[in-house]
Amino acid sequence: MKDKISQDRLLKVHPVLQERVTAFFAALEKQGYTPRIVQGLRTIEEQNALYAQGRTKPGKIVTNAKGGQSWHNRGVAIDIAFIKSDTSIDFEVPEHLAKLGEAVGLEWGGRWSSFQDKPHFQLPGLPSNPQNMSEAALLSLYPKTMPIDTSAQTPSDIHKEAVAEAIKLGITNGINPHAPATREEVIHLIINLYHILNK
Repeated sequence: MKDKISQDRLLKVHPVLQERVTAFFAALEKQGYTPRIVQGLRTIEEQNALYAQGRTKPGKIVTNAKGGQSWHNRGVAIDIAFIKSDTSIDFEVPEHLAKLGEAVGLEWGGRWSSFQDKPHFQLPGLPSNPQNMSEAALLSLYPKTMPIDTSAQTPSDIHKEAVAEAIKLGITNGINPHAPATREEVIHLIINLYHILNK
């Protein structure tokens, strides 16, 4: 993922969404596009401000969801746009590009019948209103931890290899290499490795 703003926003959403969006953006970048996450995790206050737009505030209506009624509020949805060569932002997401997101397991808002939202992608299988799903039900559908295959390597072996590779690529100087990596550190490492290897 080349866009630093997108990298930062990605860290605030659900881990499963992080993985799928990373794969989605890699496919888009391979085709020459520069995607950006324009919205990820959204607070209740931010959601209510968006809902007011076109109703009690200037602008056009961009959402039918009040605060708490959007999957952005639960960190399992993003909105994307494309950075053009002149650095302007294009919010149009054509179907042939949206299919790349669907191919990695994302639901596209452009297929919704009641309120099409073409920049919107989220984890699939969710009810239309987040208030209809408890946190426990969401966690059972999308656990926040990934299982580790210990048949070939232990987590410490994987960590040592990742640190060695990071030192070789100049991403880290290897300070305290035996400390367990946090999930955020691993995601940063993967993003940085992808960026370096795809220059």
